[in-house]
Amino acid sequence: MHPAMMLKGVQARFTDPATGRKIGPASHPNQISDYVMANVRAGLEIEHISEHAVDAALVARSPRSEKYLGWPLLLMMKLVPEH
Repeated sequence: MHPAMMLKGVQARFTDPATGRKIGPASHPNQISDYVMANVRAGLEIEHISEHAVDAALVARSPRSEKYLGWPLLLMMKLVPEH
């Protein structure tokens, strides 16, 4: 999840398909810079980084996401060992 979702009070939550049990992993309010610096300290190079916001196409597929329209939802990084 994108760190901006924490500003909206959103945390990751899942439902176990086998048991129906609700799962809410612990979340911490990190900034993008926290993720970048953690990777640098771990000796990883960021080969790609992108942010993905909720758009009309996602709202069409998942109407409940409309309340987040325009907000960054996902932060993606492709990491590789430093050369």
